[in-house]
Amino acid sequence: MSKLNVLVVDASKNVLASVNDYFDNVDDYKLFLAKSGKDALETIEDEKNIDCVFLDWDLPVMNGLEALVEIKKRYPKIFVIMMTSKNGALDIQNMLSHGATGNILKPLAKENIFDKLEEIKKKKAVIKS
Repeated sequence: MSKLNVLVVDASKNVLASVNDYFDNVDDYKLFLAKSGKDALETIEDEKNIDCVFLDWDLPVMNGLEALVEIKKRYPKIFVIMMTSKNGALDIQNMLSHGATGNILKPLAKENIFDKLEEIKKKKAVIKS
């Protein structure tokens, strides 16, 4: 299987630096980083081949929910995982009803990110077959 192109969107430089470290020496994925919903949409447009977006809920310019809606409208095949500390049933229902594939709780743990990516690889394989 070819590399999965992964975009991580978070306003925190520390979070982006940590995620960048997580992907060091990992060959199965190509990582892209953005710091706002607007930057995320620009990256998706420029790269044309993003498979999965890890999208923070709290973002400047365009918040995560607004970005989710726009990404799913323009690029319905992209898998979007919301990154958030919000884990109430209504918050999760809101994310899923707007097209999120799932969510991951912050603070981010490396193994949780890669578990989600393995789930997405399996879903992509099913879609292709």
